[in-house]
Amino acid sequence: MSTRPTICGRRPDIFAEHAALLADYGEVQKRCTRLFADQAAEIERLRAETMRLRAAIVVRDTALAAMRDELAVLRRVPGLREHGPSIDPIDAPRARHRTTIVERLLPMMTRMRTAAQRWKQIRMLRI
Repeated sequence: MSTRPTICGRRPDIFAEHAALLADYGEVQKRCTRLFADQAAEIERLRAETMRLRAAIVVRDTALAAMRDELAVLRRVPGLREHGPSIDPIDAPRARHRTTIVERLLPMMTRMRTAAQRWKQIRMLRI
């Protein structure tokens, strides 16, 4: 009589069991590799988006600084009066909407691809 254990009257095939476990392990490794590659691609996409958003902030802040400088220069011009009466904030929604420099700049900024193009456009708007 054999000293090896039996299952349902049959000896377990240890080699078949080992091969099945290795196959399952290989599938798990493939899945993990796929997940890591997907995660790395997502991280790279998010880094690129972060860079684009930071660039947009730089463009926005540069345009804002240029407009503030322009406003400071205009305020120093003697005899230059304000454009129109001041509007009460409560009545602002009903007031006639006038386009500001920022509102004119935004559509142009989205169309231009490079910072040099954006800066050139901002310089052209200066008085």
